[in-house]
Amino acid sequence: MASSVGRHEMVRQYAWAIPNTEAVAAIADLSPIVEVGAGGGYWTMLIRHAGGHVAPFDAQPYPLLNRYIGRAWAPVSKGGVARAMKAGREAWTLMLCWPPYWSPMAEHALRLHRGDHVVYIGEGEGGCTATDAFHEQLAAHYEQVGRIQLPQWPGLHDDLEIWERL
Repeated sequence: MASSVGRHEMVRQYAWAIPNTEAVAAIADLSPIVEVGAGGGYWTMLIRHAGGHVAPFDAQPYPLLNRYIGRAWAPVSKGGVARAMKAGREAWTLMLCWPPYWSPMAEHALRLHRGDHVVYIGEGEGGCTATDAFHEQLAAHYEQVGRIQLPQWPGLHDDLEIWERL
């Protein structure tokens, strides 16, 4: 029980996935990046510190209005998928970190994406992130070209995957 409470608070304060140096550097190398569902901007802050260019968006990026965010690490623009994927950003690398499995947000972002790369941080098909339709759409139009192991919470099986358009 204590680890569940500890994980919940760490997720609120930082992010759903635990970053490492290798993952942050790999993402920064794929700049420019549009991050959809950026939360409090923790990954954005790390990627920027590594020299990457990120435009982060979240439907509700304000900690006082979003129970999943305990702190803001970087400025995150308010907006969903449609706003994030405008003004040329649809051609940038798309980054999704732990997109919710109960929402079509990730598959919507993937449909609007016109760029060459997708960075997906989460569990695979049948896991607790993104919908199965997203995973099917990703596999149909992209090829996985990289995978980086991330530190994980007990019982979770998330990692970072880099996909390239076919």
